[in-house]
Amino acid sequence: MVILRRITYKSIMDDSRLITISVSCALVGLVVLYYISDSIEPISAKDVTLKDIDKSIEINGYVEKVTNRNGTSFIDIAYKKSVPAVLFKSGNLTLKEGDHVKITGKVAEYNDKEEIIAGSIKVIKS
Repeated sequence: MVILRRITYKSIMDDSRLITISVSCALVGLVVLYYISDSIEPISAKDVTLKDIDKSIEINGYVEKVTNRNGTSFIDIAYKKSVPAVLFKSGNLTLKEGDHVKITGKVAEYNDKEEIIAGSIKVIKS
């Protein structure tokens, strides 16, 4: 006659051991993410080429020129080379020449030249 014994999680692993393993895995994961994030750097404007289409970019630079047309702002940014940035939004953008800005967005191609389609623009110093 075979007697089956009921196996519960309690008999396999108690709660304190499960919590210890969970916390340990979380800490190891955070350490790995910390070191990986240091090696990931956004493309800088001086390195932007047509091969970088659809890649994310983040640049700090100075506004050379701003043109607002029909809810679209065209901004020329000086950062080791001039890079045009386009921001689609309602209303006009209140930037002026010489403002120090941080732009994040994606690299795009327009008329066989690279430009940045801005997702956000932050004025660092006006």
